[in-house]
Amino acid sequence: MLIDSLDGGGAERGVLEYARAFEMKDVDVHLFVLREVDGYDDARAFRTHHVPDAGEHLSVPIDRAAASLRATVADVERTRGAPFDLFLAHLPQSCELAAAARLKPAYMFVHNSFGRELKHELMRGPRRYLRMRKRLTAMRDQHVIAISKDLRREVESSRVIRPASLRLIYHAFPVDQIRAMAREPVAGMPDGPFVVHVGRGSPQKRQDILFRAFRHVPEPHRLVCLSRHVDKLRKLAKRYGIADRLVTPGFQQNPHAWIARARLMALSSDFEGLCRVLIESLICGTPVVSTRCPHGPAEILGEELAHWLVPVRRPDLLGAKITEALETEIDLSRWRLIDEITTEAVAEKLVALFDARSERA
Repeated sequence: MLIDSLDGGGAERGVLEYARAFEMKDVDVHLFVLREVDGYDDARAFRTHHVPDAGEHLSVPIDRAAASLRATVADVERTRGAPFDLFLAHLPQSCELAAAARLKPAYMFVHNSFGRELKHELMRGPRRYLRMRKRLTAMRDQHVIAISKDLRREVESSRVIRPASLRLIYHAFPVDQIRAMAREPVAGMPDGPFVVHVGRGSPQKRQDILFRAFRHVPEPHRLVCLSRHVDKLRKLAKRYGIADRLVTPGFQQNPHAWIARARLMALSSDFEGLCRVLIESLICGTPVVSTRCPHGPAEILGEELAHWLVPVRRPDLLGAKITEALETEIDLSRWRLIDEITTEAVAEKLVALFDARSERA
């Protein structure tokens, strides 16, 4: 599997869980990373290989990076004494590189709303937009896997990505392990009730909307943000007048212990691909309030929990819905997606990729 890095994000966590699902089926898994950035301690359990030069995407020509990837793969294949049977690429940069290196047979994963990513890059400048579009078009005529039904529909209707084949495989979730981690003790927990938010300090996550919404949430509830970008979030919280109610313990190797002790999980994103943290929260038994952003939240919550979705970029409605949820006993027993996202269920779909002979021909 090829990934930009193993930094602490949802796609990176998804790759590690795919690796575990494969190993459950006695598949020999190797991770190839473009940048040596590690966020998850448990990534050390897998054989990981750094691809020299490939992470310097703005300064190294794509053909040079592709040659480096091919050489790295060849070295590992010589060491293991056999060629790889399957390549899986994750995130646009890695997918572009896998296509340029002509790795076969290969599947390319779409983890996020690429239409929204293109719009975001266009706002940052035409050069960044063209760079992202070029990466996405590298997936044309490739075999593509979407991590949610809505993402699959986006790929189907896209003029940018025109795949040779398209299928759905959700991220894998080790349900029993998550629930066990949720019971572990953790230091630094707030004394009183709190709402939890998990996410990078990136424009996509719209913590500005969340902080504006939280001004309408009654005391004594505090807001815990699990993120690496502590300084950025604290400055933003000060701007919106909730700095005294914000708790920023930083990135956590075990976020489930925090999530399980929260009254509520809140998500304010403009767009997602699936949104692992919502699923993890529901597995932990913690209700969620989320924007109805593309893609993921509506699909995750389903009809049974759709009441707890609000339109994007509406801090007034988000704040009101958070307040309502804090005053409501929410029944999570009718949540249904859990049957499709267990590690066991996803492992079956992953190993089926080895048998898709006609698709890879």
